[in-house]
Amino acid sequence: MGTAVENFDAKKFVENLREHGSQVRCDDTQEFFRKMELPKFYDEEKFKRSYPLALKVFLAMPTVAVFSYAFPNDWFSGFFLVLS
Repeated sequence: MGTAVENFDAKKFVENLREHGSQVRCDDTQEFFRKMELPKFYDEEKFKRSYPLALKVFLAMPTVAVFSYAFPNDWFSGFFLVLS
């Protein structure tokens, strides 16, 4: 008897997902999703304060990737140009 990872059968999983996946709702009509709560460490004020910065950084990443290919020796300064 092995662990769950050792006993995992990807083919059976995909077959089950294809057959029954569309029949299971993933919204608040299911008890599991109605009972979901925010973690204890969640702080609304910190989340709202950090969201604009995270959005700016995440949106800057593709631009940094372009700069890093266009200017391979100067990618780090391109990152700060995007953030400023």
